[in-house]
Amino acid sequence: MKFDDFLATVDDWGKFQKIKYGLICLTYMLPPIMVYTYTFTAAVPNFRCQDSDMLFDDGYFAQANTNYNSKYLPTQEQCTRADKLLSLKECQRCYIQTKPKFNQTANRPDSRIEKCNKHVFEKIHYDKTLVEEWDIVCDRIIYRSAAQ
Repeated sequence: MKFDDFLATVDDWGKFQKIKYGLICLTYMLPPIMVYTYTFTAAVPNFRCQDSDMLFDDGYFAQANTNYNSKYLPTQEQCTRADKLLSLKECQRCYIQTKPKFNQTANRPDSRIEKCNKHVFEKIHYDKTLVEEWDIVCDRIIYRSAAQ
């Protein structure tokens, strides 16, 4: 009996071969899916601190950003004075000016900055990302490795 005759007798594409083929294909499909999923779920959209005056209506769009920038965006002078080891961009994204008192004006040079409690994210490219869900920005950036 030749090998070809033997295969014809036992059926060359049986249940065992189908299961084995399926498992092999599955093991080759999962790693790329896991690698590329991180690209989309852990993307970092543009963000800023949440405006404390607009807790429910605040969003990352032009009018709200202009309003926020005029009232709460820390200046370069405030960021360097705060003695943080951050770039200007990170300081302005992660810190907010304290609210001016009733007799003070916004953007005073002596006003202080404090860490943000909440952030507002841009929604142009992504509806929701893992970075948004877990708030993995600013001082919580070390948790990104856990997301991988």
